[in-house]
Amino acid sequence: MKLKIIYVLVLFSLLAVNSYGQSYSFPVRPGDQAWKEFVNSDDKYLACQIPDGILESMSTKDLVETCLNYPLIGTLFAYNDLQAGFDALRKKFNGIEELMGRKDSGKELIKLYSNMSPEKYGADWSEERKGDFAFEFSYIETFLAQRDVLATLSLTEKKELVKLCSEKYTAKQNRVAIFGTLGTSNTAWVIARTMDSQGSANENGAESDFAKNTFIEQGLVIDFAVVENIMEKAQSFIK
Repeated sequence: MKLKIIYVLVLFSLLAVNSYGQSYSFPVRPGDQAWKEFVNSDDKYLACQIPDGILESMSTKDLVETCLNYPLIGTLFAYNDLQAGFDALRKKFNGIEELMGRKDSGKELIKLYSNMSPEKYGADWSEERKGDFAFEFSYIETFLAQRDVLATLSLTEKKELVKLCSEKYTAKQNRVAIFGTLGTSNTAWVIARTMDSQGSANENGAESDFAKNTFIEQGLVIDFAVVENIMEKAQSFIK
C-alpha cells in the first residue's frame, strides 16, 4: 500500500506540475490524507523529490520559490545548528542540491529577499501565523548564508546584500516579539558569512575566537557579543 501511494504521487507530480515559468507544485503536503498515511520520514522525503526532467528545466527564480516552499523545510531547525540542518536537508532534497549549483542562485535569492519586509505583518495575526512569518525570513537567510550561494556574487553584490541584511536586522530588532533573538542572529549570520567570504569577518573583537568561528561556521550563537561585533563591522564593509 505504501509503495502504491508513492507511485501514484510520482505520476501525479509529472501530470500536475505547473506550466513553464512557475514553481513546482508538490503533489502532497502536510495535512493531506496521503501525507498522514506515510509511515516514516523517508517516504515523505521520497514523495517530495522533483522529477529530474522538471528539475533541470526550471528557471532559478522558480527553483528558489520551490525550495522555500518545500514541505519539509521546517526540519532545518531539527538539528543542533543551522548549517547542520541545511546540510542534512540538501542531501535529502534534490531541489536544494540543484539550486546550490546554479550560477545565478545568489541574484535570485537577493531579489526575493529584498521584497520581504519585517514590518509587513498584521496586528490581528495569530501567534502561529506570526511564527510562520518570522520563519520565512530564517529560511531564506539560511539559503543566503551558504558559501555556494555567496560564491556567485561579486564584491558589489555582497556589499548590497550586507546593506540589505543590516536594514532587516534593525527592523527585526524593533519587532523582537515577532522575530526573537533567533531571527536577528540569523540575519547577522548572513552578514558574517558574506564578510568572511571576503576575509573581513576575522578581525579581533571582544568575543572569543571559538565563539566567533562557531557562529560563522555553524550559525550558532554562543556569545551574543559576536553578533554585536559583526554588526559593527558590517558598516565598514559596505562603505
